[in-house]
Amino acid sequence: MSVVKNPIRSGFYPDPSVCRVGDTYYCVHSSFGYAPGIPLFKSTDLIHWEQIGHVLKSKEQLQLNGAATSGGIYAPTIRYHQGTFYVIVTNVTHGGNFYVTCNNPEGTWSEPHILPEAEGIDPSLYFEGDKCYYIGQRSKKEAAYFGDCEIWIQELDYHKHQLVGKSQAIYDGALKKAYWPEGPHLYKKDGYYYLLIAEGGTEYAHSICAARSRELLGPYESCLWNPVFTHRHLGHSYPIQNAGHGELFDTPDGNWYMVMLATRPYQEGAELGRETFLADVTWEEDWPVINAGEGRLRPYQIIQTAGGKKAELTKPIALMKPIESAEDAELRETTEIIEDIQIKEITKRVDNIDKNLYWNPNPDMRIIGLRRNILLEGYKGCRVQNNRLYLPLLQAELWDIHTVPAFLGIRLTDTEFSMSVRMEFSPEATSCEAGLVYYYDENNYIQFIVTKQSVQIICRKNGTDEIAVTVDIIDAEKSIRKEGSRKEPEKQHTLTITGKKQTASFQYDGRIIADNLSLSYLCSERAGGFTGCTVGIYGATHNKFTEQDFSKYHSQATENFAIFDIIYTNL
Repeated sequence: MSVVKNPIRSGFYPDPSVCRVGDTYYCVHSSFGYAPGIPLFKSTDLIHWEQIGHVLKSKEQLQLNGAATSGGIYAPTIRYHQGTFYVIVTNVTHGGNFYVTCNNPEGTWSEPHILPEAEGIDPSLYFEGDKCYYIGQRSKKEAAYFGDCEIWIQELDYHKHQLVGKSQAIYDGALKKAYWPEGPHLYKKDGYYYLLIAEGGTEYAHSICAARSRELLGPYESCLWNPVFTHRHLGHSYPIQNAGHGELFDTPDGNWYMVMLATRPYQEGAELGRETFLADVTWEEDWPVINAGEGRLRPYQIIQTAGGKKAELTKPIALMKPIESAEDAELRETTEIIEDIQIKEITKRVDNIDKNLYWNPNPDMRIIGLRRNILLEGYKGCRVQNNRLYLPLLQAELWDIHTVPAFLGIRLTDTEFSMSVRMEFSPEATSCEAGLVYYYDENNYIQFIVTKQSVQIICRKNGTDEIAVTVDIIDAEKSIRKEGSRKEPEKQHTLTITGKKQTASFQYDGRIIADNLSLSYLCSERAGGFTGCTVGIYGATHNKFTEQDFSKYHSQATENFAIFDIIYTNL
């Protein structure tokens, strides 16, 4: 018997879907406007998760031209049938619903099989015998209000890659006038077909509801105690919010679990985005019961190992603060939990990748880009040489969704974080810039950049830029160097962003040039959208272009570039 710390995937990893093949579990997540698309993880114990790649990497698989940060790839589902893996998903910006396949999930996935007749979002697949069924969400034809939706089913000929027969609505939510019934998954257990859905929207009212039927096409009866899981009744001050969008799965020993998304807000803002949590499931009266006896997500989740018996709790596991970084506090909470569940060992979550980013020909799989990952796409000048990254100064803007900016970031996974880069940069023109960016979406981010003449911190809020700090480079370096040293600007710079509780300090070559700068507006609660924040490196040149040149943005680069050594980070 072991214990895993929740969330099992920290940071912006929403809409989890899991399938088990033998004793191995595979999990995928939404990626929205980032590339590569759909991060893919595997585990053999539900405790240690290793990222083994991304599902969508090629231009044919991942079309994100013009996609906003919260556009693109929504709510994938992963399934396995007769030796083949399937991932079905919605691209809300291009193409709608489609699926890809492979025999080896660590290899290359197929080109997309587009289903143009499939309405709505959040598709899932259910296999029975040699037949496959598409389960999706769509708006009702005569919707009475925004979010008046239904769950529908139709046979999918997965050999010809097309829907066949007629579609049929099978459910429209558990509650009276339910809004946004979505994220459907279908399972069969003990003679019942179980339909699991999300309901109430992905924010405070989010929930998980269940229905069942003896027949695949229904009628489906709602569970009398729907929603079977939610946190909305716990109040806005509860440290874990927005719980919903669940996926059921079993273990080889017959134990059941559920993954779901939830957020951990601080001062009503969750800059980490929607994270993935794990809960155990028991069955009572042929209905799923999540975390029986508590009905809420636990900070530490019991995992039954092979042949293990169910833990007997001496008292409920008390909910600790959602984000606790101090080692003594973590040790205190761990010790209490060990005493509560009367086990001798706790297995802590282990990250499989070194925290620092070392540049090599095989990019760290945490590194993502906006709409395209220029590190993988062979953009002019973007290369790794002698363990240094040469980042081109592209003629593309972070705010312009019709461009692919020279931005490479990683997900924010803790509200206490630090990222430091050593950058060699000698811009030829005043229009060139490079540095770090703390990014939420195209209308809300903070740039920490070096130009030919100055170091700047630029805050973009609701689409408007404001220069928070400007320091002349020569003046800044004179304050750092000893008297008598040369006065020409250095080509190498160390930039550091250190964040804590939605504020950040910014250091240029060891000198703090801004402290306690607010990050609080950079979250979905205040800016809208569905992602979490990313932090990364950036370079650009601000030459002026006409609308006719937009399509050329992604392929144009100046001879200037910024060179980055190791990125030091605790993310």
